[in-house]
Amino acid sequence: MSHLSFQHSERRQNLITAYIMLLPALVILIGVGVYPFVDSVLLTFYERLIGGLPKFVGLRNYIELIHDRVFQKTFINTFVFAVGAIAIKLPLGLLMGLVLNRAITCKNLTRGLVFLPWAVPPVIACYVWKWMMDDVSGIINFVLNRLHIIETQPVWLGDPGLAMFSVILVNVWQGAPFFGITILAGLQAISPDLYEAADIDGASAWRKFVHITLPSLKNVILISSLLSFIWTFNNFQFIHILTGGGPVNSTHIFSTLAYETSIKAHRLGLGATTVLMITPFLAVIIYVLTRKMMEEQD
Repeated sequence: MSHLSFQHSERRQNLITAYIMLLPALVILIGVGVYPFVDSVLLTFYERLIGGLPKFVGLRNYIELIHDRVFQKTFINTFVFAVGAIAIKLPLGLLMGLVLNRAITCKNLTRGLVFLPWAVPPVIACYVWKWMMDDVSGIINFVLNRLHIIETQPVWLGDPGLAMFSVILVNVWQGAPFFGITILAGLQAISPDLYEAADIDGASAWRKFVHITLPSLKNVILISSLLSFIWTFNNFQFIHILTGGGPVNSTHIFSTLAYETSIKAHRLGLGATTVLMITPFLAVIIYVLTRKMMEEQD
């Protein structure tokens, strides 16, 4: 009995020690993650102006947003921006990975040049693209004019019909290399024996791609798409710098609308509600994709 008591006491001491060691990390997690989230949730039930005292309004902020046409348009814009960008970045990244995985001359230099856009700070990239897309002095319209492709100057960032396409283009330019990097890493992890066996069986390049490459890259593609979707969904600087949410709210997404509401309109409660409204959709998407990946692993 004494031996069992000793083991029990030792196990309890180890458990206490483990909790003590984890305590600093737990405090940081609560302070950085849990507390701001809970405070934001509580803020959505108040009408609070910057510098003013909060006033409890219940669900009024949620009701106001649901009936607000700008918010309804922003809801659609956010998904168009995120899904549209990923729909272009994924095949481009897959093409990058396939090309860079082959034996090409100056492989390291080529990889560095291809991945360079992803290394450029987003703020710098946005201002460069904003100059390039300028309808009067931008280099894009200048080149298109010289090549006689266009007759009139498109207002890339000022036309409601072109603005969303333009910001998606900039996001694709910077985000596609991320897919290229991850897919290239996935390609290099595929065993060459699989391709050698397929060659012996007389499989074509297309059949090897469909039956070996794509299945082997499935988890890499899912994880990359999930991360890219979250980053794009919550993107702020691209829209804020390039269009500011305009023209006519045609490029507003949740993050920029929350900024406009909280900082410019000084309505902190409504701004927090705008941000919180995206949480259920992100949670569902993350859950579905994570469950899909777990099923594939099993």
